[in-house]
Amino acid sequence: MGQNRVGQNDVGWHHRTVAETLIAHRVDVDLGLDADEVVERRALAGSNEVEAAGAASPWPILARQFTGPLSLILFVAVGVSALVGEYLDAGVIGVIIVANGALGFVQEWRASKAIEAMTAMLVHHATVRREGAASRVDASELVPGDVVVLASGDQVPADLRLVAATDLTIDESALTGESVPVTKHPDPVDEHTPLAERTPMAYVGTHVRTGRGLGVVCATGRATEFGNVVSLTEAADDAEIPLQRTLARLGRALGAAGVSVALLTVVVGIAAGRDATEMLLIGISLAVAVVPEGLPAVVTLTLALGIRSLARSNALLRRLEAAETLGAATVICTDKTGTLTENRMTVQSLWQAERGVVAVEDLGRMPTTTGLAAWAAAAERCNHAELGDDAAADVGSPTEVALLRFNRRIGVGDGSGGRADEIVAELPFDSDRKMMAVVTEHPGGTRLSVKGAPEVVLARCETVRRLDGSTDALDDDGRAEVTAALAAMTARALRTLAVASVDLGPGPGGVDGGGWETADADTLGAAARGLVLEGIAGLHDPPRPEVPAAVATARRAGVKVVMMTGDAAATAAAIAHDIGLPAGRDSLPASRVLTGGDLDAMGDRDLLDAVDDEVVLARVAPHHKMRVVRVLQGAGHVVAMTGDGVNDAPALEQASIGVAMGERGTDVAREAADVVLTDDNFASIVLAVGEGRRQFANITKFVRYLLSSNLGEVVAVSGAVALGWPLILTPAQILWMNLVTDGATALALGVEQPEPDAMDRPPRSIDDGPLDRRGATSILLAGVAIGLASLAVFHFALEAGVTEPRARTLAFTLMVMLEIANVLNFRAERQSLWRVGWASNRILLAAMGLSVLAQVAAVHIGPLARALDTEPLALSEWLLLAAAGIPLVAAGEALKALGRARAGAGAETRGGRLSPERSSARVRAGRR
Repeated sequence: MGQNRVGQNDVGWHHRTVAETLIAHRVDVDLGLDADEVVERRALAGSNEVEAAGAASPWPILARQFTGPLSLILFVAVGVSALVGEYLDAGVIGVIIVANGALGFVQEWRASKAIEAMTAMLVHHATVRREGAASRVDASELVPGDVVVLASGDQVPADLRLVAATDLTIDESALTGESVPVTKHPDPVDEHTPLAERTPMAYVGTHVRTGRGLGVVCATGRATEFGNVVSLTEAADDAEIPLQRTLARLGRALGAAGVSVALLTVVVGIAAGRDATEMLLIGISLAVAVVPEGLPAVVTLTLALGIRSLARSNALLRRLEAAETLGAATVICTDKTGTLTENRMTVQSLWQAERGVVAVEDLGRMPTTTGLAAWAAAAERCNHAELGDDAAADVGSPTEVALLRFNRRIGVGDGSGGRADEIVAELPFDSDRKMMAVVTEHPGGTRLSVKGAPEVVLARCETVRRLDGSTDALDDDGRAEVTAALAAMTARALRTLAVASVDLGPGPGGVDGGGWETADADTLGAAARGLVLEGIAGLHDPPRPEVPAAVATARRAGVKVVMMTGDAAATAAAIAHDIGLPAGRDSLPASRVLTGGDLDAMGDRDLLDAVDDEVVLARVAPHHKMRVVRVLQGAGHVVAMTGDGVNDAPALEQASIGVAMGERGTDVAREAADVVLTDDNFASIVLAVGEGRRQFANITKFVRYLLSSNLGEVVAVSGAVALGWPLILTPAQILWMNLVTDGATALALGVEQPEPDAMDRPPRSIDDGPLDRRGATSILLAGVAIGLASLAVFHFALEAGVTEPRARTLAFTLMVMLEIANVLNFRAERQSLWRVGWASNRILLAAMGLSVLAQVAAVHIGPLARALDTEPLALSEWLLLAAAGIPLVAAGEALKALGRARAGAGAETRGGRLSPERSSARVRAGRR
């Protein structure tokens, strides 16, 4: 039996009989356990609670925020800035360090909230039979072998093996993803039955929708399926996000470059006979110049603005980098229920004699017939649901609500459902009868109305309702027509429901028109004969209207969409077809729908190939979702995972980016996720992908622009030292340029709008950073041009007899003006300024103007000019220095035009993107 004498979830109780279960747990279902046995079993099994394993201390998490490469470099920058007297600069950098450390701490600390939200979901009380009496106890006191009583509205307090069930349905969507309540019965099922189909089981954390039941506790605490989900969530890898990797690499590279440049310059200068103290200051200043200390600020600003933008589009980001990570996503693994679909049962079509199967939208345009009104009346009599002002206020089973909503939509019936004062007798639905029946009074007598499984109801029907209200005999041809209609609906993965009725004669015992109040189930069942078939409805949970377009956009952007659901394969296939998965297929072959059992039989390589070839995953459990995410991540994919239930929490935590539904999502899912969609709209995910791409592009633009400007400074200073010239820039001037170019001008790139073709490109590789070959080329060309131009002006000014301070002022000002003009080259990676729009980023234009004014102040304002060792310039000199930026911008436009021409000639590209098929082939080739 495992670790306990009455074992926990180490036995597949779903395939054991009721008798075997009771014997194994040594319990009498009528008496329950006695007090001594409860104490003994609790000592063995422990409390029925799911506690988080070892809460993390906040101090190590806080310390980690200040030990990264870029943080350490910024600490050095603070010290150097303070050393040369730039206390304001040192203070600003210090604030940046603290702010980023605080954000990082909050991001890591939030992970523990997911586990807390899970444990908060567990019920606190349960009705249990002990020593022959029913009593209410704290759910944490339950032990294996306890006999628990379930009733409508209860939350299941532990994993139970049902021993009795009457009209028992349980909503398991939060655990399994099953979109409709599951009908439960005590009969055993096959040992290998998926979790969502284990009908004799009731799992902790799920909700009883209808009926009542009796179950024996077979697992408590961590041994429950719910506890397993918690364990999976805790085991999820705390994967580093792409932006963190990129910034860490960049920090290390810039740190090494800064130190190398500083040492080389100091050594060369001292070897040339320059003052050692002066060269040391110059070297340290150059090291600071290489490091873009404004990078954390622009990253924070860009991501914060992205949060505001996405909030207006109903996407709330729980951490700053979430959208940027989505921008790098190569795969979106999405739950079906409530994410791709509306999470509510809806009548899609109706079959009636003479009319056949008609879609609901077509039916609403047709005139109301007597036959249609008869259908509506029967469906509402056999119904206990009530409609509210909106879907959230509806009361009743999803199927019965769907029937009332359907009637209201097509304009028949009053949408009120069955009235308790009109019902004189009822035969409730159960899994054996597969139908329900009610007897209602009407002015002419009594009527019996039935709804249930078509094969059951059809066997009890003798006639069928015509559109004019008359009836025809249901002969062989009529039954064949009904069978064909059912096959057509089933092929579309619709749940079918037949409705029938019959006027009753004398009541039981010959009572004329009465006596039904005392009729038992056998009597009512016998009366449900000779029925008139009113019609057959086809229901399913429809896809959201905006989802197909969102899926198409994702595919155009090279992002694969993988559906993973707990629903049946046929249902999953139908929804996949409706939303365009996989693209280009008129239908989805059965071979492209894999179940959890299929995944268990696959190796990781086969699973990866299957997902890459576009499959739909059905009947998957939480551990299947975790495995799919991990396999994809192991192959280098950046995986976004969407979900709304407890069962999704482990995969949400494991994924590179977790996306939870805000309306229908559980607290557990929201706490485990990085993004919460307030409208549960899959299209909002695609908007977030686009926003993420914009954010990374803007961060890339900033880094490239800043490094090209800083490279110009390095070329100028190092070149002057190497040539034995006087210092072209003083340490204070170097730090001033950093303040001007790292300030408003560079930060304004963070609000640049996305390029027009941003969502027509494949996702960037997770290894891509700002310094790829294209970026390095642009940095090198712009930086060398700025540095050489400044050296040239400095040299010719000295040759013309200009004093050193004035020549230095000319070179210093030229470099600032070129750096300000250079920002225009980095507004777009590929598109020309004419297509992007010269005035589309007015904040940038304003920032450029402010930077020019700051430089004017540095040259002409007395105290500032003395601190920077500058001399006033004439207006003609200012005009010439400003005009020098025109050739630099023109050269940048020419290089981008050349790049577009080369891209347009590429055989593998179409519209600036790799096709999805090419992307898949590239991934497979990379794995090999």
